[in-house]
Amino acid sequence: MWGWIFVFLALALLFYIYFLKRELRKLKHEVKELPTRASFGSRLSLDFRDKALLDLVDELNQMVDAFEEKSYQAKKMEENVKLSIAGLSHDLRTPLTSIKGYVQLLNETSDEAKRMHYLKIIEHSVQRLMEMTDHFYDLARIETNQ
Repeated sequence: MWGWIFVFLALALLFYIYFLKRELRKLKHEVKELPTRASFGSRLSLDFRDKALLDLVDELNQMVDAFEEKSYQAKKMEENVKLSIAGLSHDLRTPLTSIKGYVQLLNETSDEAKRMHYLKIIEHSVQRLMEMTDHFYDLARIETNQ
């Protein structure tokens, strides 16, 4: 009688170990494939209900959530940088275009009063451009905590 109980318990334990190892291999494969998944909200799952494994999967899913949040924030920051660069380019281009136009007018005119007027406008535009550049530089230093 005790022999049959021992055999039954040994078989039950072997089945438990077999299913546990199978689930661990599946989990290992899912973890390995996780970086290649393109979508957010990826989750690890189990077919085998074991408390320790469920706790492990919960912790791994929390790590996945944290990683996805960091990745999302990085993409958002990258997009903001691109928009800032586009805005900066436009803001710098406007006074430069003005300066270029007045330099052309300055070269074409021989009237000294107009030349002085154009030079003042060019000086004012250059000063504005330098102030904008200084503001952008200060902002960049503040953003990088320098």
